[in-house]
Amino acid sequence: MGPESCGYNPDYTDAVLTDAEAMAQTDILAGHLYQGFLDTTQPYTAQRRKYVCGLYDNHLKAAGKTWWMTEHLFNDGQNKDNADNYLEFQKWTYSLNHLALEMHHCMEGNCSAYVYWYLKRFYGMIGDNDPERNTTPEGEPTKNGYIMAHYAKYAKGMDRIEASAAAPDLLVTAYANASRTEMTLVAINMGDGFRCLSIQLPSAEATAEAVETNDTVDMADAHAQVKGGKALVRMSGKGIVSVRIKCNFYRASLHHRWRLHDILPPSRLPHWQAGGWLLPKDGSPPLRHRAMCPHRRTDRRQAEVCWQSCGFSSI
Repeated sequence: MGPESCGYNPDYTDAVLTDAEAMAQTDILAGHLYQGFLDTTQPYTAQRRKYVCGLYDNHLKAAGKTWWMTEHLFNDGQNKDNADNYLEFQKWTYSLNHLALEMHHCMEGNCSAYVYWYLKRFYGMIGDNDPERNTTPEGEPTKNGYIMAHYAKYAKGMDRIEASAAAPDLLVTAYANASRTEMTLVAINMGDGFRCLSIQLPSAEATAEAVETNDTVDMADAHAQVKGGKALVRMSGKGIVSVRIKCNFYRASLHHRWRLHDILPPSRLPHWQAGGWLLPKDGSPPLRHRAMCPHRRTDRRQAEVCWQSCGFSSI
């Protein structure tokens, strides 16, 4: 792995990307995110994020490589020298606007690993024994730790799939396991008010569970409800939610993809759209089709009968 330059300095990173021999010896393109990544109102930072988040699509995907973020930390206000922001890092909004936002953009850019600097530290993932600056019991997860857990516990070992939200203050990424029987949505509500996530489930036999972290709770049960073929999750303002969907539906193929197009306020309904490969019985080429059944029946037994009667069989 390499070159682990500060800020993914193109002088070092491009030297690997443009050298065939160097690329052949590199499995992971690694770098740190110091020097700015979040404030895209600044031209330098905006260009740096575009460069870093474009590494996978522009260079690494075709070569079968990945990129890792291997060091960054957020510790504004750790020193008494600046009384105006002393202990700023202890605030939930600081953690949300920094670590949560940065992890989201990294995952959105197809980052395969996010490594925070200092695991056990008052500004890290786990509280330490600092008598003045640590507000978390030693050895217990901090707010940063819970933010990372929303990805580490619910998205680890999965592939990222497409996700988008119409509301600009609602940030979402989605993930699925190899068999596409489990999917995770991680949503960050940057707005101040509550909102309801209404997700149309990809099968009649799907289940949903969700956890939320905000200023007052940590990985608390978000009480996901399954009703009318939809998963309903209420999330607070300035909060992060992980939703796990488990699907037991009779699927056409292990190669189909679930795509989450929208997560919207209650006034507009989002939807999961599922597509599956179905093979005609006569051996002709596969047809791209709705995963439910040719006539979009949602009942499992009816769908299986429909597949048979319409001349389709599953892989």
